Amino acid sequence: RFVRISNHDETLIFTGGACLNNERANPTTGFGFAFLPRDIRVSPQVKYGTVAFRLENKSSYGSPAEQTSNRAELRAVIAALQFRAWHRVGWKRIVIATDSEYAINMTSKKVPVKNRDLWELLMKVIKRLTDQGVEVLF
Repeated sequence: RFVRISNHDETLIFTGGACLNNERANPTTGFGFAFLPRDIRVSPQVKYGTVAFRLENKSSYGSPAEQTSNRAELRAVIAALQFRAWHRVGWKRIVIATDSEYAINMTSKKVPVKNRDLWELLMKVIKRLTDQGVEVLF
């Protein structure tokens, strides 16, 4: 497990997103995350805690959405946090490791942003986890 030696209730999840032809014609976007599960037999789709997807063409509101690296980075964080009932596995704290300054910087700001649908979804997911006793850090 990616666990802090001094805190066995904390886990680390690596997230990432990428976009070929970002902000150009015909972008191709994907995202993923990696963790080391306590039980390696999580599901058939998970091989050693690595999960990857193609970014959806629709926003969480159902309208068409751009394919950008920023959307992919946010979607990776959301997918990682929604992947399991983390509180049932025993985690009290999840640390998201990402190279996305966009995701890191905007989680604490209350300003209008692009990709509002994903920001609102991310805040809901973090609140749900907090209500379940799981702290989310970046």
